[in-house]
Amino acid sequence: MVDPKGSLQFEEILIALSHHLKRANGWDPCHGTLDVLRDSCGQLLWKIQESVRKLPDCYENFAQWIGTHRSPGPRSVIVSFNWDLLTERALADSHLPWTYSDSRSAIFILKPHGSINWNDYLSKGLRTEYSGWQPISPDSKLSYDASNALSNPDRDDINPNLRYMIFPGDPESVEVDAKRIWRWVSKAISEREGIVFIGYSLPEYDDFSLDFLEHHSVGKMIEVYNPSKEHLEKFRRLFGSTAVLELSKFEDSKYARRP
Repeated sequence: MVDPKGSLQFEEILIALSHHLKRANGWDPCHGTLDVLRDSCGQLLWKIQESVRKLPDCYENFAQWIGTHRSPGPRSVIVSFNWDLLTERALADSHLPWTYSDSRSAIFILKPHGSINWNDYLSKGLRTEYSGWQPISPDSKLSYDASNALSNPDRDDINPNLRYMIFPGDPESVEVDAKRIWRWVSKAISEREGIVFIGYSLPEYDDFSLDFLEHHSVGKMIEVYNPSKEHLEKFRRLFGSTAVLELSKFEDSKYARRP
């Protein structure tokens, strides 16, 4: 119904379902379809995450690059639109401290679309007896298991609807906590000379991110590493001739090679 031509990507199908349900009644079976797809996506990502015994060397190299560029000047900040925890694990494996809130003593990871280990039970007015859950920042209602951040906090998927994962273009992206994270991204970009895009495709269905990045990249040095000529051309149209574009996979970029 929402994809009669069979041409939409997974995230686009979720967005189309969300838009349809704005006008639907409470008995529409698409409510169940949306919930099942959301929950299954989170479960699948956790299974993949836990099946990776050792990260490829390129992730370790990337973590080491981040670690060696923490000073002098503003340290590197990682902005990820992925829900997985590969970045967090790469930093942890390299014994580098990281955090979801701004800190001078750790590497700042910003995830505007949420994360498979985040939970928004606080925004629902709920409580938990487990003391390991901590807000991602003092003023946030998003929480993660700070005592064991890289493990699945809900293996039995008892409350998967509390997992905080935003799909691009999703109405949830206007939530207070999402806006707060985007403000952190804005501040991080404003304090740095350049932005490096690795593997990002500038999806056209994510209008908010496109407008945000175009506005905040003015006057910044731009580097792009992507294996698709089509995606690189989109970056060229968005950022102009001054952007440095390289037809490259993440593992072949200078940020993922051993120093």
